[in-house]
Amino acid sequence: MLLNASSPSEIDSAFATLVNQRVGALVVTGENFFFTQRDLLVELAARHAMPTIYGYSEIVRGGGLISYGARYAEAFRLLGINTGRILKGEKAADLPVQQVTKSSLSLPSRRPTHSASPSRSRSLVAPMR
Repeated sequence: MLLNASSPSEIDSAFATLVNQRVGALVVTGENFFFTQRDLLVELAARHAMPTIYGYSEIVRGGGLISYGARYAEAFRLLGINTGRILKGEKAADLPVQQVTKSSLSLPSRRPTHSASPSRSRSLVAPMR
């Protein structure tokens, strides 16, 4: 099941659908919109006891269960290197295309705010069954 959301009310509706369909867990993609809605996502996952994996490690530090995704610090490091090269006179078109190749898995350092019990794109979620 794949659900989309582009507003907080659509996130609420998506969670209602997940609960009605008895989905056991979900994955929230690493879209910027979902990063801005991280508090709402963590709250809804906790309220519905839905184990959730996020695309940003910052969400785990804010109470989320687990995250897996690109190391954004590495992306910003590459961005800085390329910016420096352009400022030194290199043409942007001559620079190699680079992509972050390292990912990170983040787990909470303390107990998450919601249960991990399995009891129950601009894609909000790609739930797992």
